[in-house]
Parts: sequence; structure tokens; C-alpha cells
Amino acid sequence: YNQQHKALVANGQQFLNVLKETQTKALSGFKNPATQIMPKGGYGVRINATQYFVFADSNSNATLDLGETLLTGNLEKDIQFKVPQSDIVFLPYKTIDSVCWNAVCPADGGIKIISLEQTQTKEIYSIYLDQKIGKLWAE
Repeated sequence: YNQQHKALVANGQQFLNVLKETQTKALSGFKNPATQIMPKGGYGVRINATQYFVFADSNSNATLDLGETLLTGNLEKDIQFKVPQSDIVFLPYKTIDSVCWNAVCPADGGIKIISLEQTQTKEIYSIYLDQKIGKLWAE
């Protein structure tokens, strides 16, 4: 159990860092390395059961499209996201109403919970996203 708990926390913290880095790219006007321009729609992360994709939203539709992926990551064995496939986009240069959730821009302003589950022990690690102010934290 201890190793499974450590792996869950490590994966959760790693994904939280991915979200924070993606948000920082959007806030700071980071230029997409492939195009050398800031994408109009900012930067986002798509999650599915066991993977995540960091992307540059070049056409401002707040969803991952072909050719926009910058990075692909995988969760460790026996760890999965407990939410349906979702696109989380951080809009460029904005600190308020800065988050899009599944192409709703700005998102509803509530707090979204992104949970990871250790499938053997059923333990949950939760990441919280305040869609109004863009604050990210884990518990």
C-alpha cells in the first residue's frame, strides 16, 4: 500500500505541475516553439483515462486539435484520471475568467475537481481548479 500511495501522490503532484506550467505559459505570453508565436487561444491540457496532452490552442476553439500537441504524458500503471475526457485551457494574459473547460469560455467560475485514482486501493488524489481566478491546488 505504501508504494501505491507514494506513486499516486507523485503522479498527482507531477500533473499539478503540468497544469501550473501550462497556465504560466498562457499568462506570460510564451511563444509556441513550433511557430514562434503566442497561440491566440492560449495553452491547454487534455486529459483522458491515463494520458494528458499539453497543447497550444492556435485556433482559439478551446479544444485540442490535430497538430496542436506539444507534450504527451502518461500516468503510471494502476493510476487513472477519474473524470471524463476534458480540455482545460488557460487564456492568454488573463488572471480573472482565465479558464475554459471543455470549450466553455470562460468556464462557469466554479471549482472543478480533477481526481486521480489508484485502481488497486481505490485511493483518490484530488487537484482543485478555481475557474474564476485560475488558482490550482491539491489535497
